[in-house]
Amino acid sequence: MVNPEWVNPAKQKRQLASFDATRRRLCMAAIFHSRIALTNPVENSHALYGDDSKQMTWGNVTWFCERPIPVSADPDPCTWIPVGDDAAGTIRVRSNDAEFELKLQAPTDAGDGTVPAERSGAKAPVKGCTWKQIGYAHQDVYHVDEALSATLYAMVRMDQKFHS
Repeated sequence: MVNPEWVNPAKQKRQLASFDATRRRLCMAAIFHSRIALTNPVENSHALYGDDSKQMTWGNVTWFCERPIPVSADPDPCTWIPVGDDAAGTIRVRSNDAEFELKLQAPTDAGDGTVPAERSGAKAPVKGCTWKQIGYAHQDVYHVDEALSATLYAMVRMDQKFHS
């Protein structure tokens, strides 16, 4: 679910930052991901990723309704319309004449706090080195000596291979 109110917090021109533009970009990203999954590993490629149980993230997003969903509600969640969001993990939705709350469940996948390991370098089709790392969040990757060392190693190896 995407909260349309959060799509354009900077109030940019609507054609650049509208809900429809965001939906198109998400669809384009999904197509890109499905195409890249079909490619063969690139020669001399490397991957670095977080797989830390202290940096949990969402591989799957699960919403839970603590009370029974009203019988008048459409059973298809794709038809539910968001009508409220507390920005802390609870949303209110409407379906037909019923309104009810859904609570975001805690993340269950190890990763780097942003990307789950199983959706990152853990499955990357590489023909080189893969580094599984722990101890830092996604945005801090290039402030950590181990990640910088792995990146430098990969760059040197790619340069050596290119010039040999």
